[in-house]
Amino acid sequence: MGFNGVGDLLKTSAQLVKNSPIGSVLKTPGSAGVELFGTNVPLWPLINYRDHFLRMLETWSGSIPLTFQWLVLIERFPTALYTDLVQQLEPGRDGEKKGWNIKKNVGVSTSYANQRIAGCVFAQGLDIPGEQMSGLDYVNPEGNAKRGFFGGLKGGDRVPVSPLTMEFLETNTSFADFVIRPWILLGAHLGLVARPNDNELEGRLDPQNVKTNITVIQLSKTYQKRSTVPRKVFRFYNCVPFSLNNNNLPYDSSTIKRYDVQWRFSDYSVEGMPFIPIEEIIKGFGSGQMLNMMNAAGQLGITGGKRAQASTDAVDAARKGLR
Repeated sequence: MGFNGVGDLLKTSAQLVKNSPIGSVLKTPGSAGVELFGTNVPLWPLINYRDHFLRMLETWSGSIPLTFQWLVLIERFPTALYTDLVQQLEPGRDGEKKGWNIKKNVGVSTSYANQRIAGCVFAQGLDIPGEQMSGLDYVNPEGNAKRGFFGGLKGGDRVPVSPLTMEFLETNTSFADFVIRPWILLGAHLGLVARPNDNELEGRLDPQNVKTNITVIQLSKTYQKRSTVPRKVFRFYNCVPFSLNNNNLPYDSSTIKRYDVQWRFSDYSVEGMPFIPIEEIIKGFGSGQMLNMMNAAGQLGITGGKRAQASTDAVDAARKGLR
């Protein structure tokens, strides 16, 4: 049977099945097909793949995130930055103490307004390291020829991760020169050893501990005039800066200055967003049901120990109402 014969067979089979009692059943997406030469061939198109792809992009889980929606939190800054320790460690000239007089700049740059409300406001760019495994290759057992086959696949070692790179904006208080630059010097002078007065469970750190934790939160839109939500969180532990790029000051142009800073860390983790019915919440805001349920929940007037149970009941009711 030639090519035209196969085509006629498919058309005839499609027409017979379509006119049969099971024709309506086979109209379910993905179920209509005929086994031909060991392959399931669709009898007629049941799914518009382009429209399905576009519908998935319209959902929250399938939407393309905006790369600039992120913030970075530097958990703590070395206590030594707020003291005269850098002046003591770095040699002065004839005993003068004008050099490394940075306490006021450090206080402004690490203030609550500049570091906690929207993360580090000076952070303008991030390069999050990737992952790689080395030595992955095909090997053969000793004395055995593989002939025309592939050898066994052998795993390798995990390649040390690249540094975390952050880009900081230059401002009048110069976060790069008055916080990062002396921080690097403190790391070189004091080292990264464990300190006897460190006790993170009690929130107590040795004044000479120069390590910190850094959290990168990537955000995503939810609904118009509504706040964003975290979609991905990277946490880097025991971080210390070790590289600050050169400062070029040209006369011929006036451009925004940014500094690249590299950080080493002991380990890291990545987390997804907390479990909340985000798709249902967005759908509820769009239909107006969510606002009505929130207003109704606010009028309950329940206080004390019943409040937590009321919140749980309100969420359950919201989910049922949105289905």
